[in-house]
Amino acid sequence: MLVKRFYSLMDELPEAWGVRRLHAEDLGGSEEKLFLFLSGWLGGPNLYVERFGPPFMRARHLPSRLVSPSATSGCCACALRSTSASAMRP
Repeated sequence: MLVKRFYSLMDELPEAWGVRRLHAEDLGGSEEKLFLFLSGWLGGPNLYVERFGPPFMRARHLPSRLVSPSATSGCCACALRSTSASAMRP
């Protein structure tokens, strides 16, 4: 739910265009990888590491220029809204 909401917001929010344009048209692969990563990061099974090895997040995102202010703020907007929406649901 959290990951699906994050990526749907990326398509919906105008302020997320900077980060959305860095992704493939089909977000299925990104959704799966974020779900696998968050499973381990939030204390569950280390699904991402088991499948792909250590995430090396900085190295993975550096080529995508996520450091641009618009991409960073768009990503943060999606993350904040998706976590807020998920926290309100049982």
